Amino acid sequence: MNHRKSIILTLRIIPVILIMLYPFNNLFSQVGISFDDTSIQRGRIYEIPVYGSVSGNSLTDLTLIFSFDSHIIDVKGALGGDKYAIKTLNPSFGLAFPRLDSAVIRINSTEIQPVSNGIICMLQVEGLVYSDSLAKIVLRELILNGAHVPELKFKEGTIKVLGDAYLSHLPDDLGQCTPNPFVGQAKFGFSIENPSKVRFIVYSVLGRLVMTSDDNEFDQFVAKSQEKNLTYKKFNQTFESGDYVLLFNPSIWDLSQGLYFMVMQTDKGAYKTNFLYFKQ
Repeated sequence: MNHRKSIILTLRIIPVILIMLYPFNNLFSQVGISFDDTSIQRGRIYEIPVYGSVSGNSLTDLTLIFSFDSHIIDVKGALGGDKYAIKTLNPSFGLAFPRLDSAVIRINSTEIQPVSNGIICMLQVEGLVYSDSLAKIVLRELILNGAHVPELKFKEGTIKVLGDAYLSHLPDDLGQCTPNPFVGQAKFGFSIENPSKVRFIVYSVLGRLVMTSDDNEFDQFVAKSQEKNLTYKKFNQTFESGDYVLLFNPSIWDLSQGLYFMVMQTDKGAYKTNFLYFKQ
C-alpha cells in the first residue's frame, strides 16, 4: 500500500518539475551572441555592436561577462536603447584586471526585451597600441533571469587597431625601444603635447607589475629633454611639452631577462611598447 502511494505521489510531482524546467530550456535555446570583424583607430572611442538573439515572455535581467586584452584595447562602457535587447541606456558596467591580457567586463540590466538576430547592446571601445594589432572580445558567461546559460552560442570577431594613421592627431606618444633587444641601458623616445604628469610602468608579458617610475631611488628611469636642458629623475612633477628621451636601466633592479611592456601614462592617456632584455 505504501509503495502504491509513493508511485502516485511521484507521478503527481513529475509534471510540476517538467513545467518548471521547460521555460528555462526553451529560453536558453534561443540565446546567441556574436561580434563582427571591425577596424578602429588608436586614440578614438568607437561603438561596437554586440549582436545576438534573446527570446522569452518574462525576461527580467541579463548579465554578460566578457574578457579582452587591455594591452591593445580599452572597453569604456556599454550602451543600451529602445531597439536593443538591453533597453537601459547606461546599464551597470564593471571592469576588473585579474591579468592585463585578460581583463574582464561585466554588464547587467534589468530592462530586457526579446530580439532575434538583432543588437544586444553597444560596447564603447578605444584602441591603445602604436602599431597595427589584433584583439578579440570573448564571451565568458551569460546569465539570463538569474540562471547561467549552458553551452553558449558565441561567434567571436576580430578588432583590428590601426595605429599609424592617427598619430598626427595624437602628439602624446611613446616610441620604440632602442636598441631592442638590449643589455644594460635602453632609450625610449616620447613626446608630450601639453604640460602633463608622466609615469612609466613596466609589466611582464603575463601582465604582472614589475616596476614603476614612482619608486626611482636608483635612477632606473631618467628622462631628458631633446630641446631644453632639462633632466627628470623624479616623476611626481609636471613635464613641459616637448620631445624627450627616456633612459632606462633595469639592471639596477636585477630584472630577469625576457620580454616586457613599457607603458607611459600621461594626462591624456596610456601608451605602450615592448622590449626584450638580456642580462650580461
